[in-house]
Amino acid sequence: MKLFGEFTLERALCGISHAGFKYVELASDPGMCHHVMPEQMTEKDFEKLSILLEEFGLKPVAISGHVTMMDKDPSKERREIELLKKRIELAGRLKTRVVVTRTTDPMISDVFAVFSKAEIERFYDNIKGVIDCCRNNNVVLAIENDGGITVTADSALEAMRRIDSEYIRVNYDTASMPFRFGLQPEEDLRKLLKYVVHMHIKDQRGGKGAYIFPAIGEGELNFDNILDILRKYGYKGAFSVETGFGKGDRMKSGCEKPEEVDEILRRSYKYLERYEWLF
Repeated sequence: MKLFGEFTLERALCGISHAGFKYVELASDPGMCHHVMPEQMTEKDFEKLSILLEEFGLKPVAISGHVTMMDKDPSKERREIELLKKRIELAGRLKTRVVVTRTTDPMISDVFAVFSKAEIERFYDNIKGVIDCCRNNNVVLAIENDGGITVTADSALEAMRRIDSEYIRVNYDTASMPFRFGLQPEEDLRKLLKYVVHMHIKDQRGGKGAYIFPAIGEGELNFDNILDILRKYGYKGAFSVETGFGKGDRMKSGCEKPEEVDEILRRSYKYLERYEWLF
């Protein structure tokens, strides 16, 4: 849904449905795309969301509930953790299994070079309360590899082993390694398969630092290889298509009209149809 960041929730669901998709990752990402705001949601708002999802024939399989769990300011961390819990509770009400989040600012590639040991320890203390919230709502929190403590498979593995909870897993974004390190994702992904519960299928072009994420199949990633790794492993989680950001503004899709977004989604869906096992 982030591709529709500038447009309404209803228009986003309409475009996603008309492109052919049957499932959706609802966006509740403050500062980037905030289509769903559980911290402000009334019972009437929840009913409206449920009606819209039914109207467009879409089932929510995840909530993009990105918050910043690691910050220099402990009070900000506490506020962000409370926002995250609201997203987990909403997922529980919707019977949605996964909430996706991050550890810290996605522009930070190596959290250990930025945060002190004490601050990192505080993150592990904070995560304990999140685990309880996940358990109470039957939701898995998937921490994305988009910066911070889970930016690479090796750092994510260390975090998963230390947290050691079935309620904390990984959301793998296929474009993170190319964008951050100029590396293809296959080797990194193989290391993490045990912990991956949700995937962001995202293409990228231009190598390290290039904020160019075209329609799926129009970039430089080899999805034959990537998806074959997942198929052979027996991956059973959901895939979300993430694409279209550009024009130098990471908060927007770079599209002036929703019809342009529709076309990007249509091309992405058409490309992915060749992988029949995804559907």
